[in-house]
Amino acid sequence: MASSQFDAATMHSHPQLAAATQMPDDGSGKKEVYRIEQFKMIPYPESMHGIFFAGDSFVIQYTYSDQQRSYTLIYFWLGHHSSQDEQGAAAIGAIELDKKINGTGTIIRVVQDKEPLHFMAMFHGQMIIFKVKYSIDFKFLFSFFFVIE
Repeated sequence: MASSQFDAATMHSHPQLAAATQMPDDGSGKKEVYRIEQFKMIPYPESMHGIFFAGDSFVIQYTYSDQQRSYTLIYFWLGHHSSQDEQGAAAIGAIELDKKINGTGTIIRVVQDKEPLHFMAMFHGQMIIFKVKYSIDFKFLFSFFFVIE
């Protein structure tokens, strides 16, 4: 099997290829992750990036650049068991983030188990989805395995 290095510039010069592969870049840009809690976007600790809960919704602001400009993708991820209110709050949060950057972002809805390739690449293919809702008990448990800010 032959492999080659990912070239993000190719994606910008060939938008049809980027659309077909769902890979605008290699996933190594800057990301800010928020978990929806009581209808608010709460910053999610970097040590927990890639760990999701089916009972929650998340918003991820992802920024990357080519030689000419920066691009922003705003994903809102909806867990299978997240409430409609939480899902709505995630969608609104994505719109609010886009407004902060003058509407220049691209908002992408992602449903659990339907994650596009680029979404997976942002977490280096290291996603874990728990079938429950995040709780303080999980934060305590994770403190034994991860450094939680």
